[in-house]
Amino acid sequence: MKIDITVFTEDELIDLNRRIVERLRFLSQARAHSKMLKFAEEHQLRAEKMDRIRDKMTGKIDAVATDLAAHRADTEGHKRGYMVKEP
Repeated sequence: MKIDITVFTEDELIDLNRRIVERLRFLSQARAHSKMLKFAEEHQLRAEKMDRIRDKMTGKIDAVATDLAAHRADTEGHKRGYMVKEP
């Protein structure tokens, strides 16, 4: 789209320049806002993934701790071939 700027007066050109600058700023801000929203969404997904990993690890640690407590409570364990040494 070509615009013949030779037909505009100085005041019209100044007004046109102001509106162009406003529009460019708006587009820049909209682009930055879009990037921030995308980053926030990706950050939330990473946080949820880390929460799931933490929950799995906590479950495994709890299972091992329960198993260890059961072994320690089993005073006859050495007869069945296993022994848990106290640190």
